Amino acid sequence: MSAPSIIPLHARGRTTFVILLMVVPLAFSLMAGAYVNHPLYNTGAPGEGTCQDCHDEYQLNYGGGYAKITDMPSGYEPGRSYTLTVEVYSPDRTRFGFELTTVAKETGAAAGSFACIDAVGTCVEAGGKYIKTTRGCLDVGSGSMATWKVQWNSPSKAESDVTFYLVGMGSDADNDEDGDYTYTCMMTLCPAPKMPTQPKGIIMEPGDGRAILTWFMDVEPDPKGGPVTYTIYWSDSLSGGLSMLTITTERTYTHTGLANGRTYRYQVSASNNEGESALSSVVRATPNLVPERPRHLVANKVAADEVVIQWDAPSSWGVGTSHTYTISRGTCPCMMMEIATGETQTSYRDNSTLSANTTYHYLVRAVSSTGPGGVVMLSTHVPATTPSFPLSLNVAVKSSYVELMWEPPSDAGGDVVREYRIYRTDGDGAPTLIRDHVTEVTYTDTDVMPDVNYEYTVAAVNAAGEGALSTPVEAYIYPQPGAGDTAGVSFEGIPLSGLVAVGAVIIIGAVMVGRLGRASSEAERREEE
Repeated sequence: MSAPSIIPLHARGRTTFVILLMVVPLAFSLMAGAYVNHPLYNTGAPGEGTCQDCHDEYQLNYGGGYAKITDMPSGYEPGRSYTLTVEVYSPDRTRFGFELTTVAKETGAAAGSFACIDAVGTCVEAGGKYIKTTRGCLDVGSGSMATWKVQWNSPSKAESDVTFYLVGMGSDADNDEDGDYTYTCMMTLCPAPKMPTQPKGIIMEPGDGRAILTWFMDVEPDPKGGPVTYTIYWSDSLSGGLSMLTITTERTYTHTGLANGRTYRYQVSASNNEGESALSSVVRATPNLVPERPRHLVANKVAADEVVIQWDAPSSWGVGTSHTYTISRGTCPCMMMEIATGETQTSYRDNSTLSANTTYHYLVRAVSSTGPGGVVMLSTHVPATTPSFPLSLNVAVKSSYVELMWEPPSDAGGDVVREYRIYRTDGDGAPTLIRDHVTEVTYTDTDVMPDVNYEYTVAAVNAAGEGALSTPVEAYIYPQPGAGDTAGVSFEGIPLSGLVAVGAVIIIGAVMVGRLGRASSEAERREEE
């Protein structure tokens, strides 16, 4: 038997001393690091605490100091970099730090990113979502104040207000959590106002000595940019530049006093406090005794497969002959396309490809041999349809439940699937709704019994109602073996002498196993001695 190893007392002392030399500085380093490089996510943003959670001797924003952000723009433009100044003031304090993040109002997610201007004094974390002070920058304060320059890169799209959450600290520099002041600041930056986009889809209606212009905006002007006006430019020649005709706040203008048979050119721009947009495309008008506007345009039928519109003839066709109509359609009035020309009837059946849950704009123009005349417009909404049936319904049968899995329908009917409904047939019965308001593409049915044939189908539901049922699948749970079927042991038919012999063998075997165990233990004990 080997003798136990013995470590001399003086060796143990040296070992302990070495360990202390290693551990104590490490402990102080970690304490200092915990103080200087405080944990992330303490800016006071939604769901976050502040540094005051640990440095809690004083209340938040106590002690006459502050934390603030300066050099903020009046509004931000997408995809630009801005240099901001972070300032922390705390009376009678010489060590300072901060942490800063941004949150988009619409989504609650980080907005843009930060970058370091002073790579020694600041560092970014979490992929640029946060910026804070580094250890070497905490002692730069003088006169109870410290400032840092940081770079904020705005989001690629200016779609939301952005809130800056700043936490600042003024410390007494004793490397503990007492005697420190914590300050917070919250500032919201809105997207910079935008000047209007280019007017589009100008509709020109010539008439007797006049021309009527109507235009549209595919993007509504930014209300923060101030009042919107429209400038109309024109020329009575076929080439050359255009001159300003008038300024209006409406999106339609009637130009009168024109000569019949002469062609005029027009362009329109939109303006607000931020500037004037680009000019629209050039449109031409030739006033004449052309047809007036068709009247009383209505939609007699609106369905997913067709739209039927009807109107009355214009009150005057002018002097021309060969009276027809041109029909245009679009999902935006600024982007209409002709779908029929030379129509002679005062109705039109649009059974071309239509999309469910979509608004369509129709324009009917009266045309004669003199030229195109007035127009009338109508907007109608093609409703959503019920979804098609869910795809790939599968079933997994377990001992006490049935799992269903499927894929969304190929056609959601122009809407989104709001829920799924599960139907089940028990034996030879009729399908019965067993669960609705299922939002996932899986369902577990635990209300099942063995030795029953089940059949499952699933339907998708949207705003238009319940769609078609899926292809059914079958499920059958086999009965589980009972205790008397396989788990028991039967001695029926075995004579009494046989049972006695079996019992004797079992007893003798147990005795022999016991003796062998004791002998083995005794041998091990002697070997150790």
